[in-house]
Parts: sequence; structure tokens; C-alpha cells
Amino acid sequence: MIKSLQLGEHSLQTPNLFASYRLGDVTSAGVKFFPWKITNTQAVLVNAYDLIENPKCSGYRNRLAKENKTIREHIEFNGPLMIDSGAYYFLRSGHVHISPTRVLQVEQASGADLGVVLDHPFPPKATDKQARINRTLDNTRKMFAAFDSNDATLFDLLPVVHGHDPKTIQKTIDRLEKIAEKHNGGRFDKVGIGSLAPLAQNGNKELAVQVLTEVRRQLPDVYLHCFSMGSSLLMLLAFYCGADTVDSQTWIMSAAFKFVQLPGHHIIRLATRERAANPYQYQKRLSKMKELIFRLYDEEDFFVKDWETGEILDNPNEDDLDQYIATMTDRKGHRHLHNRACHNLWVFNFEAKRARAEIEKGRFEEFVDSRLKNTKYYKAFLCAKGLKL
Repeated sequence: MIKSLQLGEHSLQTPNLFASYRLGDVTSAGVKFFPWKITNTQAVLVNAYDLIENPKCSGYRNRLAKENKTIREHIEFNGPLMIDSGAYYFLRSGHVHISPTRVLQVEQASGADLGVVLDHPFPPKATDKQARINRTLDNTRKMFAAFDSNDATLFDLLPVVHGHDPKTIQKTIDRLEKIAEKHNGGRFDKVGIGSLAPLAQNGNKELAVQVLTEVRRQLPDVYLHCFSMGSSLLMLLAFYCGADTVDSQTWIMSAAFKFVQLPGHHIIRLATRERAANPYQYQKRLSKMKELIFRLYDEEDFFVKDWETGEILDNPNEDDLDQYIATMTDRKGHRHLHNRACHNLWVFNFEAKRARAEIEKGRFEEFVDSRLKNTKYYKAFLCAKGLKL
């Protein structure tokens, strides 16, 4: 069923997407303006690492301080806003060296509705998983204790569960519940699940499905957020397994590598180098892309826009779609990352909206099945389906 999640002053219908935004994507990365309204973006995730230590963002941090603006004000977004702790990026130095209370200070000053506890994620083959889980729980305790001493009633903290087997997950949840009892008045109604993206990206999609399904089984009534779930197809799989929300930076990351997405289909690369290497195959790919867009217009009320003005492309013909694809294809002197990024984010949000619509109709499983049927995620979907029996 569709749920309504209250985050601070904002509400969000779930399942839904938090579009992950890195400080500087506008305009340094090629996105010309904040794309939230033009792409129907419902929620945004930003990163505390950018506001604390990222060397590429020092100019932006100085500007925010000089203008006395929060990150919310800077990105011009008045909707549900989550701020990640940045643990993944801090770990690149070999360990999480920032203090959890420092992260909490930055999160509360950001203007966000929800801040993520400083966790310690791990790859599938890590040999120190339990030590990392212990550090995550210790940071959780410290942040909730510090959070107790303030009156920021419109800001909340999101603890994070890690674990790749039911026993570890259960022990972690038990310990989180005890922390909540002591420092959060017993309230334990929101949780994130981490360390899944490496599983999904490294061929362990079935294990990722098992972990997510197990967390949902053990916590049937909490708000569950799943971090970094990548493509729009993987997002749907996460929703099917029980995630209320996911976040993804793929909308812009894939655009940087000249990839575009379409609902229910693999990404398509619009690269002139590939066109030069094999013009016939490239043209065949574009013809397939146009065919898919026409079908989506006819069967699913999908449409595309001019990503500079927001004008809807009504009843397009072949020439219109040729021109639309051209606006997403780089040419000499013109890098069209903005158009690709907006297109991709539009597709993500369209799929999240479709998911909610199909849930209301009682056809969500059939919808996800049809989307994943001929993709690399279908085996994982069948695994998830079996776990629900």
C-alpha cells in the first residue's frame, strides 16, 4: 500500500526516490540549473562530506558561509531533504576519521529533515565486518545522545543496519532498539540499510535481495531507506523487497558517461566515438530508442521535455525524436550532460510514480515482473518473489 511519510514539515508518498546531489553538480559538473521542478523530483539527498572536507567543494563551502545559507537554501529545494553522513567518502582515506558529533552538527545546520548516522559500510569480502558494525553502533549511540540535548524537533536521525545474514541483522537491530530506548524515548520508527550497493554491483544481487527482505521481515512497520541502489530497474527491485525509499546518483553519473535511461529498459549510450566506429549499429540503437519512446508515449503516458525550458514534447514524430536525441548527444563545442541528466532523473521519478500507481491498483508484482523480465535483475526478482511465498 501507498504510505505517507512525514519528514519535518514535509510529507512524502512512498515508495519514492531521493535524488542524490553532490555540491557543485550545478554548474561545475555540467548541470545548468537545479532540475528538481522540471523533473518532478520529490526528495533530495545531499552529502555531509561535501560540507565538511571534500577538497573539490571548498569554494562552495566558503560561499555558503559568506552568504550565510544552508545547503537547502543553496540547492533551492523545498521538499523532503536527507543529508548522508559521508561515511563512504571518509573511508577512502582508510578509516572514518571524522567525529560523529561533528557530523551531527553539520547535518542539523544543513536545513535537512533527516540526517544519517555516521556508519561504517563494508564491501562483501571485508574481514572486519563485525568491527565495522560495532563502530557504526558506537557512533549511533554518540549521535543519539548528543541529539537528546537539543530541541531541533523538525530534524530526525536515521540509524543504519549492516549485515549480510539474518543472525547479524537481528543482533544489530536488537542493539539499535536498546540505543533508541535509552536515547530516543523508545522511538525506533526509521532505519536505513547499508552495504547493499556493493553486493548488487558485484554480482551478489540475490544476497542483496535476501538482506533487504530480511530487514523488512524483522521491521515490518518502520520506514526503511535503502542506500545507493543505482539504476531505475534496481530501484524497483528494492521497492518490491520492502524499501520505502532509495537514493541514487546514477541519474547524473551515467549522464557523465553519455548514458541515458528509459523506463523498463537498459541504459543506452549516446557516444559519437561509437557512432564513428560502427555507424550501422549506432543507428540501429537509435531506431530502437525511438521505437521505445513512441511505445511509452502510447501505452504509459510517458513524455519527454525540452530540458532547457521544461516545454513538453507533445505528439512527437520521427524528426522530433531525432532532434530530442540530438540534444542529448555531445558534439564539438557542446557537452549536453544537462539534458542527459535531466532526462535520466525524469525517468527515475516516472518509474517511482508508476510504482505507486501500480501498488494502488494491486498490480505491483506484475509491474515489477514486466519491467525486470528481460534484464540482469530478473533472477534476483524471482529470488525475492520466492522469499515472499
